[in-house]
Amino acid sequence: MEKPRILLVDDDALFLLAHREELKAAGYEPRTARDGREALEIAGNEEIAIAFVDLIMPRLGGIETCRGLRRVSPGTEVVLLTGFPAQLSPPLRAFLEEEGGPGKLSKPLGEDELTRTIEKILKEKEDD
Repeated sequence: MEKPRILLVDDDALFLLAHREELKAAGYEPRTARDGREALEIAGNEEIAIAFVDLIMPRLGGIETCRGLRRVSPGTEVVLLTGFPAQLSPPLRAFLEEEGGPGKLSKPLGEDELTRTIEKILKEKEDD
């Protein structure tokens, strides 16, 4: 059985490198994007099961990326990432409450937090 493709979207190259290796080791097919535009291009060409999207990025931010992913790849679950959870602006808080998807993770991520989140989402999708 083919493992699902997981898209990591973040402008932090070290974050992408570290977590791409973690996902490979767990048997997933990771894809990485340095910004929202690159993420939308990938999701428009490949089936992506779950996308982890940083909220604060250049060119196309997390909210716009999330909305774009829902347009080009409606089956993709989106989890938002933030390094500043206590400093979210009112529009970001409203977006998370209204359209936040399966959740939000705070960076830095704990050990195995990414893979545990993936497993939880995939199990919930199976149960539906």
